[in-house]
Amino acid sequence: MSEGRKQKQIRVRTEGDVHKLIELEELLECQLCPNERRLRVKALLTELYSWWLDPTQSDDWGVTTVIRGILREGRIQNFSTVFSFVVPQTKKIQSVFQTQQQHEQRIETRKSGPHYQIQIPHSQIGVGTKDEDLQLAIVRLCRKQEREIQHLQSGEEYSISLDVGRTAEDITLVKSVAAALVIGLRDLLAR
Repeated sequence: MSEGRKQKQIRVRTEGDVHKLIELEELLECQLCPNERRLRVKALLTELYSWWLDPTQSDDWGVTTVIRGILREGRIQNFSTVFSFVVPQTKKIQSVFQTQQQHEQRIETRKSGPHYQIQIPHSQIGVGTKDEDLQLAIVRLCRKQEREIQHLQSGEEYSISLDVGRTAEDITLVKSVAAALVIGLRDLLAR
């Protein structure tokens, strides 16, 4: 970690601990984000966190879900939440998607691009897989799901901006893609 940059991490495994992610995110300050936007995104993220950690969801998928929150403080503050599950056969944690929140501490250090975003599928899916057939199957799964949400992505950006208002249908689609990734990855990694 570079000098002058602080980092805090937490792992949340139950719906009852979602507030810990929200409390960590609230440590960020941004002079450019209107309070109305922050409250709207906070409600949306709380919904995603609760959905991911809902025990019924985990039971339906046959996995244990977890969210890791990472706060990095510096000139541009970053809070990311990585939505993952425990692969039943190996007990390894598999990332599925993440949210990113990037804020400036000072108005003169303007960050271009969205301050709030979802990156789905997670960029590290399949990284380090030694089995070439498995890796190809994971890439195919990810590409198929990417096509489902491509119209939500921000122009040439890989991410889905939450700076703009998202409809309930948009969030339902993100959940559907995440669920398909979990089930597909669970089945592929069970081989």
